[in-house]
Amino acid sequence: MTGVIQGGQEFVVAGYALTWIVLAGYAISLFIRIKQCKKESA
Repeated sequence: MTGVIQGGQEFVVAGYALTWIVLAGYAISLFIRIKQCKKESA
């Protein structure tokens, strides 16, 4: 044991994938809300 984690690449990829999914969902929801707000004010 030298204190180095080996074989954890799947967790890193899963973490990044989950982060991008959440950020993309937030961006899409923002886009939809902005479009709706512009329709209401027009």
